[in-house]
Amino acid sequence: SMRVFKRRYFYLSQLPDGSYILNSYKDEKNCKETKGSIYLDSCIDVVQSPKMRRHGFELKMQDRYSHFLAADSEAEMEDWVITLRQALQSSADSGQDKKNGAELLDYAADDSSSSQGKDESLQENCGRNLHTELMKYARETDQLSKINRNEGRLKLFCLDPETQRLDFSGIEPDVKPFEDRFGRRITVSCHNLTFSLQGCVNEKADGILTNLEPFFVSLALFDISKNCKISADFHVDLNPPCVREMLTDTSGQLSPMTDSDGGGEVMVNGDSGKRNGLPVLQRVSEALLRFPTQGIFSVTNPHADIFLVARVEKVLQNGITHCAEPYMKTPDTKAGQKVLKAAKQTCQRLGRYRMPFAWAAKQVFKDAQGSLDMDGKFSPLYRQDSSKISTDDLLKLLVEIRKPEKSKLQIIPGQLNVTIECVPPDFSNTVNSSYVPVKPFEDSCERVSVEVEEFLPEEAKYNHPFTTYKNQLYIYPLQLKYDNQKTFTKARNIAVCVQFRDSDEDGAAPLQCIYGKPGDPLFTSSAYAAVLHHNQSPEFYEEVKIELPVHVHEKHHVLFSFYHISCESSSKASSKKKEGVECLVGYSWMPLLKDGRMQSSELQLPVAAVLPTGYLCQESRKSQPDLKWVENAKPLFRVRSHVASTIYPQDLHLHKFFQHCQLMETASEGNTAELIKYLKCLHAMETHVIITFLPTVLMQLFEVLTAATKDAHEIAVNSLRVIIHIVSKCHEEGLDHYLRSFVKYVFLTSTPSSASAT
Repeated sequence: SMRVFKRRYFYLSQLPDGSYILNSYKDEKNCKETKGSIYLDSCIDVVQSPKMRRHGFELKMQDRYSHFLAADSEAEMEDWVITLRQALQSSADSGQDKKNGAELLDYAADDSSSSQGKDESLQENCGRNLHTELMKYARETDQLSKINRNEGRLKLFCLDPETQRLDFSGIEPDVKPFEDRFGRRITVSCHNLTFSLQGCVNEKADGILTNLEPFFVSLALFDISKNCKISADFHVDLNPPCVREMLTDTSGQLSPMTDSDGGGEVMVNGDSGKRNGLPVLQRVSEALLRFPTQGIFSVTNPHADIFLVARVEKVLQNGITHCAEPYMKTPDTKAGQKVLKAAKQTCQRLGRYRMPFAWAAKQVFKDAQGSLDMDGKFSPLYRQDSSKISTDDLLKLLVEIRKPEKSKLQIIPGQLNVTIECVPPDFSNTVNSSYVPVKPFEDSCERVSVEVEEFLPEEAKYNHPFTTYKNQLYIYPLQLKYDNQKTFTKARNIAVCVQFRDSDEDGAAPLQCIYGKPGDPLFTSSAYAAVLHHNQSPEFYEEVKIELPVHVHEKHHVLFSFYHISCESSSKASSKKKEGVECLVGYSWMPLLKDGRMQSSELQLPVAAVLPTGYLCQESRKSQPDLKWVENAKPLFRVRSHVASTIYPQDLHLHKFFQHCQLMETASEGNTAELIKYLKCLHAMETHVIITFLPTVLMQLFEVLTAATKDAHEIAVNSLRVIIHIVSKCHEEGLDHYLRSFVKYVFLTSTPSSASAT
């Protein structure tokens, strides 16, 4: 009926005769099957028709019938009406010009029709008949005919309906070089953390009231709609100097740091004095990065289900409930003195170890458009439940705090003062997640902001080609199940020590490439997860960030050492100091490379009671006489790893292709059959992998294409197929601008070397 409207996509096209046609299609992307056509040479007028439908308009035809169309908006409707009227006017003007031209030809060439079908101009006709008086008019008529023929003439490719839809006006758009892309960027400035229970920690503080013990805060972004963590941790130490002094000289903390060469560049760790990819700090003073308070987070896909979560830890002392009890009661002077006395003893003895204490959260965005929630404050500080420690438990709690009437969370009186703002365009003095300065950066600045790594979804539209070197590994210890083990008599307050090593030989030292927390050196050799008091199957939420060397080999691995921590102080333990605190209860390890490739994964590993020389040997590892396994090598330890590297692809097919190309450079003659196989396998690459490694992959493919000598035809065909596949994938995702940037700024023609030509 006339009142039934169907959704169609219309395209206005001009036919070779100068008239216009309006084609309709069911799918915007599939324009091969038209669902109907309206020829505008039969249309006499286009008028608005609001009575029929909102934003509607009418095409009046010659035979007293009409076509009714409706746009999505008023502006779109007005554009269509104006465009269609212009098309009608253009058709009318073209028809009148052709009529006038035909009359002139009939007048000047009355005898040319007798030329028996020969194709000749009026000028040639007049010259042959010696009509010299008409030569002047013949030239004018030929010129007019030429103008009329060229007017409205379409080029060949314009006759193709697919090509006609393309906009050739911007065939060479403004092409920019590859650059880092960020989502919605926000600054998180941490000011202070205060609890209701306060006091004066020492006589030097001039009576200033502060927290009675050190507290440590880490912040990260969580997405409860996707049930995952979307950023790395940002650690801050908001303790005043008088409280930090409680940790001085404990386990080497707060030790002075000096530049190794006095030039603002620190070689944290070297392989026999050589800098081969291990951390090097440039242009930034370590003092500026020792206690950062401002982090820059990036959210590529902002929406209302993203929360900024703050976890609060304290020095390991006792159970969480026992430690939080004085803070949850009405502040009392005696209670404060008791807490302070216990805190001083604990900090001197167990200052290295942390325990969970509280957490708070704040909604970051109001809506899906990325409107920042500037008015909202952090939730109250909730006491951490020792049975709900993991990230999965935290995500469930974030859903729960949205319904405060149903929440049963225990609140610790206190406040975390944090400011969240949008990053201004002229923001300066920042370092990226690898501590590399980002322009603009002033050498004399007094405060530095740290960019926090965003964990992007594995979708092409959220990824971009790598432009900055990054080679990092995130380690997440998850759980240790020691409730049934009989190897160790004491294994309750379990601490996990994480180290990165490049050898399994006896006496091998850990590499100093783990990112330290505030107050520690920027790069340390060990990291500890928070300890749960009297728990034989503890869960963990610690994030350990490791700066990987450029060249990773089979001996590189992460070593986990498990310790029972003695929390109760005694005279005997005090005399032994560290020996009375730690009791080794097992080892586990995770090699970085599996089949020569690094990849993000979640593993369940066995735990060994001892650590013999050569423990990385995988052949019959469970039957080696030097290895003594806990619970017969059952997988007791669960750990997750996340690789964030711009030089080590995790995709199996791309890894094998790069690996084979590297072998071909060193070998005199590569295996062409293997190369062809790996080229064919590249079609199975994930699209987001194609995008991130786009410049490198294309340059390698072009090099393979031009350097092949043996089976050159087969290699060339398969290389071109992969290149076409990559271009097609970029086009499907609407990322053609990356290809233009590659062609203009990256691609270089090169001739095959003499070595490859022989």
